[in-house]
Amino acid sequence: MAEPDVLEEMDYLQTLTGEVPTRALRDPDDPVPAAPVASTIDFKKGPVPMAVLIHVWAQRVIRAFGVVSLLMAAFGLALCSETALHFRGLNRWNPSEPYLALVFWVMTGINFVFLLALAAGGLLLLKLDRKGLRLCNTLFAAEILYWLGAAIGGLYLALRGHEWAAGLWRSFAGASGIGNMGIAPQILTFFPVIGLVVLNLAFRRLPRPVAPDLPPAQ
Repeated sequence: MAEPDVLEEMDYLQTLTGEVPTRALRDPDDPVPAAPVASTIDFKKGPVPMAVLIHVWAQRVIRAFGVVSLLMAAFGLALCSETALHFRGLNRWNPSEPYLALVFWVMTGINFVFLLALAAGGLLLLKLDRKGLRLCNTLFAAEILYWLGAAIGGLYLALRGHEWAAGLWRSFAGASGIGNMGIAPQILTFFPVIGLVVLNLAFRRLPRPVAPDLPPAQ
């Protein structure tokens, strides 16, 4: 059975929304369903249970991250496009950086994929969809691994004595500053790390939908 504080929260939410409880706020095995979380609170109706405040603020935090994700994606795509157009117009060749163009376009392509995924994740977060959490978790982890891998790979190439490794490292160093412009604002603000922590904490405060009871098979 539900705890007294959960029953109190259910009564408050049902009074606030006027809706019949449809989702569980506690453990999925709890047989007592709970009301949907309201997005606004009317303090004139009386004391507000702490759990309700936590749920409402969790919604606001998730949607705020959704808005910031869309802004980051739009800004990053603009930087990527501008850098790609500028690089394409240079048309230069430097023997000390023989792989510069190849490394730049690979980095730019990876950045475009990351930014499109970020935009999709932001839209899902605005809807409080848990698919957005899974997408953002995968994306942020991939961005962190990409950045660390690029740093470690560049160091490895720099320490190699082969001529091809030296040329690849110089090309890599020359392209890093311009090829990763799309995700640079995220990395500089530690957005992937903050997102991994805050989004997972916020979604844990939201009620999980309960599958409806299916009629017995005939």
